[in-house]
Formats: sequence, C-alpha cells, structure tokens
Amino acid sequence: MSLTRSRQSLPRATSSKSTKNSISVSTVTITTSIAAPRAAGTRRRPNKLTETDQSEQLGHFAPVTRFSIPVPNDRSFKLYSAIDSCGFSRIHPNKWVAMAKHAESRSDSGDLPVMTRKKIRLDRDADEPELDARDSRMPDGIDGYFQRTFHRGDGVAVVVRMWQQLGTDDAGDPLPRVECLCHPPLHSASDVDVIVGQIARMLRLDLDTRPFHNLFPAAFHLGFGRVFRSPTLFEDFVKTITSTNVVWGGTRKMNERLCETAGQRIELPASWNWGVLTTTDSPLGPDSVMVQADSAAAAAAAASAAATTTTTTTGAATTPAQSDRKSAKRNAKAANLAASIEYDPATPEVVYSFPTPLEVLNLGLEGLKEQCRVGYRAESILQLAEAIVNNPSTLSSIEKLVNSNADIDLIKKRVQQFRGIGPYACATIMTCLGVFTHLPVDTVFVKHFRDFHGCRDKDAKLVEVAGKRHYDSFHPFQYLVYWCEVWTSHRKSMTYEQMVALSQRGV
Repeated sequence: MSLTRSRQSLPRATSSKSTKNSISVSTVTITTSIAAPRAAGTRRRPNKLTETDQSEQLGHFAPVTRFSIPVPNDRSFKLYSAIDSCGFSRIHPNKWVAMAKHAESRSDSGDLPVMTRKKIRLDRDADEPELDARDSRMPDGIDGYFQRTFHRGDGVAVVVRMWQQLGTDDAGDPLPRVECLCHPPLHSASDVDVIVGQIARMLRLDLDTRPFHNLFPAAFHLGFGRVFRSPTLFEDFVKTITSTNVVWGGTRKMNERLCETAGQRIELPASWNWGVLTTTDSPLGPDSVMVQADSAAAAAAAASAAATTTTTTTGAATTPAQSDRKSAKRNAKAANLAASIEYDPATPEVVYSFPTPLEVLNLGLEGLKEQCRVGYRAESILQLAEAIVNNPSTLSSIEKLVNSNADIDLIKKRVQQFRGIGPYACATIMTCLGVFTHLPVDTVFVKHFRDFHGCRDKDAKLVEVAGKRHYDSFHPFQYLVYWCEVWTSHRKSMTYEQMVALSQRGV
C-alpha cells in the first residue's frame, strides 16, 4: 500500500522547488535472499510466492515502512557530512555504517567494517510494480547508512535506517532525498509526521545555509553547514550534561549504559539485514558475501607501505620502522575485525532507544548512579526529566522562543535554569537550538586556536579572549565557523591558509 501526503508539515530550508516535494510512504516486506545473476539483456523474473510459501518462510520476512524525505537542494547537503559533523553522532544510539572507502578513514571508532553490497529482491503484492535492485539496496556512490531509534507519538520506539539518494522533482530536475526504512512499521500518517519531524530536526533540514555560506564560502565547498543534533532537545541536554568534566570515552559509555538500562529494547529480525551494509553485531544474510582480509595481500601491502618513507603535514619524515609499526597495527585491527564478522541467524541485532523523560524518571536516582554510573550528573538529569514529565512544554517553550527570534539573553537564561548547565554546557545547548553566536570554550577551543591560528599566548584566558575576538567578525555564525575549522582540520587535515584560499573562491 502507499500513502502520499503534502510536505507542508515538514520544515525546509528555503528552496524554489520546495513546494513541489512530497513524502512517499509504503509498507513492504524485506527478505535477505539475494537475486541470482542474470545474463545481459534478460529480465529478472518477478518474485511470486504462494500463500503457503509465504507462511512457510514467515520467519525470513520483516515488515518495514519505507519513506523518502526531500532535503534542501542547495548543492551542499550531504547526509554523511551532516551526521559526521558533531561528536553527538558517535554516541549511542546513533550508528553510521560506512562503505569501504570510509571504513579506512573513519576506523578510529572501531565500528566500521568493510563489506560488499549484494543485490536482493523485495517480495511484494501482485499489483505492485516490479522494483529495480537499486531500490532494494544501497545505491552506488553513497557513503553508507545511518541507523538509530526514534519515538512515535505514543512513546513507542522504532528503528530507522536512512541513506541519501538522488531523485527528481515533478519537473524532472535533480532533487536529493533521504530514503528511510522503519521497523516496526508505522501504521498512521501521524506516526510518520512525528518520525519525519524528528529526522528533520536532527539533520537541521529547516536551516537555510546560504547566509552562512555567503559569509564563509569555505564551508560551502566543504559541504559543511548543518551540524548534527539529537532528534529531541531532551537528548541534547542529557548528552551535554554527560560530556562535562569527563573524557570522550566516558561520555559514550554513560550514554550507552543509559540506553541499555532505561531505554526500550528492540530486537531486529535477521531479515531486517536486507543485504546492504551492516556492522559486526548485525550480519548480512546467509547468502551474502563479506569482504575478509586477505592475509597475503595485506602482508604485501604492509611491506610496501613500510618500505616507503612518507612526509607528514608538519614536514617531518616518517621512517620505515615507524611505517612498519603503523601498518602492523592496521593489519591487526583489520584481521580482528574480519574474524568478528560471522553470520548467526539465531542472534538477531538488538538495539536500545534513548530513554524518554518518563523512562529516566522511572529509573530513579539510584539507577542513574549505580547502573548508568553517571556520577554527580544523576541529580541534573533526573531534575530535567522530572520537570518535563510535570510540564511537557518545559523544553518546547524554549524552542518557541528561538523560533520567534526572542532576545538571546532571555533564551540563555531559560537554558541555564536547569541544574548542571554552566557556561560551556549552555553554549553547547544554544548551538543545538540553532543559536550560533555562543562559543563553547573548553580545552578543545583553546588548543584549536593555538594550533590552527598560531596563537602564541601561554595563558589560556588570553587565548580565549583572542579567539572570541576573531570569531566575532563572523557574527551571527561564530560557532559554525569555529566548528567548521575544527571539523575540517581533524577530518581533512586542512590548514588555516588552505581554508582562506578556499573561501576566496566564493560560493
């Protein structure tokens, strides 16, 4: 069945073609079977199963809801860049599953195995048109897919996988869109509205990036502008609170325990792994082929790399011995990863949702401290959850202030009314609200301004003052410029001079 509705309820960045777009939703059945190779010029036989066949194979099917979300057609939107733009995207329950080309460059997270794509087929009703294999798997040229949980209007959690695909509008012009699969399936238009609204917030689809790109053209050429945030402001608050006075690994662990302790458990059937990309805990079907590390080829590549002296960005030479050690570490990591990729149909993938305020409140103070081990932050998280349960508009009223262009100081005061929200946390929350005039000053900020801009002051306070003075020239996008520099210097190893040259090209 299909359901087509107007997109008026979905906030969009300004676009001349935005009024033509619509969300197409359909419920389909997914199978892990792989389409057999066909001779050139032959048509694939339609997949027709009798009722008996379907009942016998019921355990191999997973109902899902598929829908498409048109995204701003401003030539700068890239799903991978929008998700990878902030550390929050690396915290549970978020998961980006990358293609091989990104598995190498993003191996720091340890959860990006290298795998192949295989053609599969969709089992459909007799009156539905035959689907091309491209529609049933990851299309060529994409980076991977993103998976996380969302909540329906009644609070029930669902899992959504999404990837970017290029489509066309009514006039036939190119129009990028985000394709989504949701399990368990959604059964009403209101549920779809709720999920789409959360995805739109997470990806900031309502943000018009043109003013920022005109002010800082380098960001346009780098595909930067929409900084990832959570589907709800409550989740942004909790992740910000758990990121204070702790190393990054501690933040990730606290949120993982919070999801597994207080969140909803969702068990995905094996057929949910629909022959595209997956991680070690959600393997492909039994007929799938996974890329295993070829030890001989890996050893040869390692020897070749070790014999070559490379030059770093600082101009210092890397010795063959150093290259050999680095290659050995990479090969060991690849071997361990390949060994961990095994298909076990009896072990379905299990995911946990980020808890709602009510679920956190039900967990209680002791649960937060003893089971989630968030330490002194437990009181702040519990107080926030209790305030929202008692008054559901507690956080939405702050978002309304932002949308109505209220005074920044008033918004800041409302954010800081909650326990555990100091200057750094407040600045982080303000960016999640779409206010980019505040800079979250911490050790990362100081180190970046010293390294990237060559600030020689030894006093961190003087570095902070100099940094704020520099970024004030980019008002009202101080944070976006700062974070674009951090993001590109880390991901692309760009220097300040290279970024200036990129900005001089204009939009």
